[in-house]
Amino acid sequence: MITLASRKGGISLYVNSVEGEQYLPERYADRFPKADIGRSCIRIKRAADLDPAPLTELLHKAATDPAGKV
Repeated sequence: MITLASRKGGISLYVNSVEGEQYLPERYADRFPKADIGRSCIRIKRAADLDPAPLTELLHKAATDPAGKV
């Protein structure tokens, strides 16, 4: 499941998809230096704070293999 939420302090992108024992946002945390990363959440102030290449990769992986079975 992928959800986008507008919050008072910015934007939250929830990606409830795992790879191994770790949620995808945790695995990609180093690729989003301007974001605050939770277990399954990426929090940003504005959309321009996210690099589109790793975001596209993360979302594609989450959509095609949400349970990390491939």
